[in-house]
Amino acid sequence: MNTVDDTPNRQRSNRQRSKWGRSKWGRSKWGGGTGALVAASMAIAMPLSLLFGSLFTLLQSEWSPLPFAIATIIVLPSMFVSAWAVLVDRNTLTDAPRDPESSVESWWYEKAASSAFNDLIAIIGLSAGAFALADIPIATSHASMILAAIAFADVVLRYLIVRRKEG
Repeated sequence: MNTVDDTPNRQRSNRQRSKWGRSKWGRSKWGGGTGALVAASMAIAMPLSLLFGSLFTLLQSEWSPLPFAIATIIVLPSMFVSAWAVLVDRNTLTDAPRDPESSVESWWYEKAASSAFNDLIAIIGLSAGAFALADIPIATSHASMILAAIAFADVVLRYLIVRRKEG
């Protein structure tokens, strides 16, 4: 949580930077309102989702419209948010911090991630030794998924601990 209250100054400087003002969804970098941003994001997201759905069904043994539609629909929100994140002007977002890299939350995340990285190095070393000595057969994909899940859980747990201690 950012403890510095610079809301009046931030709003004044953001109004000067953007002629469109501020909104919950923001405005596009090239100008235009929220509607233009949403339309451009959808115009980028839809073809990318259709491409992903096509690639997904090409990997299947036989083409069927149902897997194509499901894959396209499932990927569409992620593609939309990704396009929106690239196109939005951060200065036009309501309640967006002016410098997110120097926020308290960013510091908490850096501390949690660096500690989790040290844990992950130890876990990888110990598990590699255990698998070699015990001759446990495990697929590389399964080992990678397990390590990714451990790393994710470790970062989340450490972030919550740091937030509770510092916040």
